[in-house]
Amino acid sequence: ILIYISSFSYIDDRKKQVDYCFEEEKFSIWDIPVAVFLITLAVLVSGFFPHYMIGVGSDSMRPAINKGDAIILKKVNEKTKLQKGDIVAYTNEDNTRTIVHRIEDVTQANGRTAYITKGDANNGVDSNVVSISQIKGIVKVKIPFIAYPTVWLTDFFRKD
Repeated sequence: ILIYISSFSYIDDRKKQVDYCFEEEKFSIWDIPVAVFLITLAVLVSGFFPHYMIGVGSDSMRPAINKGDAIILKKVNEKTKLQKGDIVAYTNEDNTRTIVHRIEDVTQANGRTAYITKGDANNGVDSNVVSISQIKGIVKVKIPFIAYPTVWLTDFFRKD
């Protein structure tokens, strides 16, 4: 009887340890939308797909787009028809900054289509014309305030 009781106690202790090791993880109903949001965010930030997201670091497009807003861009190519009023993101001539401005006029320069741009909050048009090869994408969606952490960190570490 003593051997039975001691072995039963030993087996019961081992069973509790095994049950503890293989305890099931509990999922919340919020895990699914959070996972979908994080996957969507990763896809948009990656830049590998036709749409991607960037943060806006200036107020030159106020009130349409404010500093700290994130915008979702649709990539463009040589065949894309852009027109007056479209908001585009393009790189400056030395490819160091991305600028988000509205197309004010479509013109021809050196036999190719060129775009004259202007920030909504700026007094005049930009001094340089923009070619289609400089344009990264056309703005499709604005998400207010979501890029503030990135913009703040960029401003904090920028030394110009």
